[in-house]
Amino acid sequence: MIFENLLRCYRKLGNDTIDDQIEVSLQGWNCQNSPPSTRIPLGSVAAGLLNFKSRWGEASEILETAVSLLPSVSPRALKSSDQQNVLRKFPGLASLAAATALNAGKSPADALNLLESGRGVMAALLFETRAEIADLTSSHAGLANQFISLRNELDTPSGATSLSSVDKDIPMEMHAKQRRDLDAQFNTVIREIRSKPGFETFLIRPKAESLLAAASSGPIVILNANSRRCDAFIIDTHSIQLLPLPQFEVSESLENLWDVMACPVLDKLGFLEPPRDGDLPHVWWILTGSLSRLPIHAAGYHQEGSFDTVMDRVISSYSTSVKALMQSRQKSARITRGNVSHKACLVSMGTTPSNGQEEVQILASLLSPSIPTTLLDKPEKEEVLHQIETCTTFHFAGHGITNPLDPSKSCLLLNDWVSDPLSFESLTSLNLFERPAWLAYLSACSTGENQAERLQDESIHLMSACQLAGFPHVVGSLWKIDDKCSAEAAAEVYRTIQERGWTDESVALGVHNAARLLRSKTREEGQDRGRGLDYAVRDEGNPSIWAAYIHVGP
Repeated sequence: MIFENLLRCYRKLGNDTIDDQIEVSLQGWNCQNSPPSTRIPLGSVAAGLLNFKSRWGEASEILETAVSLLPSVSPRALKSSDQQNVLRKFPGLASLAAATALNAGKSPADALNLLESGRGVMAALLFETRAEIADLTSSHAGLANQFISLRNELDTPSGATSLSSVDKDIPMEMHAKQRRDLDAQFNTVIREIRSKPGFETFLIRPKAESLLAAASSGPIVILNANSRRCDAFIIDTHSIQLLPLPQFEVSESLENLWDVMACPVLDKLGFLEPPRDGDLPHVWWILTGSLSRLPIHAAGYHQEGSFDTVMDRVISSYSTSVKALMQSRQKSARITRGNVSHKACLVSMGTTPSNGQEEVQILASLLSPSIPTTLLDKPEKEEVLHQIETCTTFHFAGHGITNPLDPSKSCLLLNDWVSDPLSFESLTSLNLFERPAWLAYLSACSTGENQAERLQDESIHLMSACQLAGFPHVVGSLWKIDDKCSAEAAAEVYRTIQERGWTDESVALGVHNAARLLRSKTREEGQDRGRGLDYAVRDEGNPSIWAAYIHVGP
């Protein structure tokens, strides 16, 4: 507190005291006895001032350490709402750390590692507790059993403090202490596992060679922007390349998004025009911070006959991180190798939207008769959760709402949503990593939107909830959608899957085909209504309709 008060005094005196501000903030940062929640803000201030003085190396070292401290200020022992409240204090830390590392002359791989480590902290902790341990079980069964036991105790619904082994009459302080003790035991077991030959990198962020391997199905592009610089990290099977980009205003149009970001990236990849054989390459996009709201897949000049668009040159998918993409790919591969029998659960909420029932009926008719299909009309939460536990495909046609204050309270509107909502927390309380869950299709408004400005890097929305629960593939929307168009989009996705097979490629292709179909349709509608319309509706269709749908997954 004393360092923070001194900083406030110096700041009132202006830029003439920058050196004094640096000294005070560094003293606070270097106070090892202070909790990380105090040190990180002071380190961020020090790094910002050092950046202002172009002392990139010093700033980079501080920010790298600050990023490494993030998991300790938002541990597994906290429930999700408390984790969010803590992480709100450090928005954009990983992005700034990556940009500063590049300014300090560090490699793109080093900068990318900071982005991977400092974003999606809550998701990373959840993934840790649900990690695959098949190899560990075969080599060190005792350690594996300890890991599983502690994982299951920590991995309780909603991240709440109510543990199975604790009496409900015990005060909340006792519950919290037990969670802290379990977390400490869990970390001890992880350290012991890492001491064993062959398990040195257990639950550690992927190394450079693993990142390159993750691009075996197509390049991965990570877009990072902040006040210092804007860059694209491009991963292919041979290298991690850096492509510096101009500074970009998030509110700009699809054309500017193409000019400033998408076109330079695709040109760098050699995707200059549609391939002659019509077999489009596949690109995975990972967007950081406020960029995560952008429909990069829709960037371009969409006048008829133009190929200066992302969707006319490549198929696009999204991921929250490279690690998440790798894990979803592993889960999908297990299902494919295991020849899992597909089972579908199709949920409609009647008049929310009005076409929900019709959409579900259309999809049921498209699915193969060999796929057992359960239709639920206006169900309640428990019935839906029961079906999700055993199905491979979960389709929801209804409404979704986002909570800008607490995104973990965003939910799908079932019949009992007021009293018992199917929220982000409810979905992430499921652990479907050992179950056949494969595709979650959320045909509802804004299921991929996080309105919490200071939590953009945590990707807390309903689509990510499904992936954290264990669905490798998720289809959803970036904003409000039209119910009739949603039914058409869903039909095109499932039609493509049925024709191409239940593969990773078919899901992404289905979403791509749906967007192109709706673009063409809204173009025709605009032209039919005459030249008095805005050019966007006449020539590029209606992007608010066709650009809304995205695919997250392998």
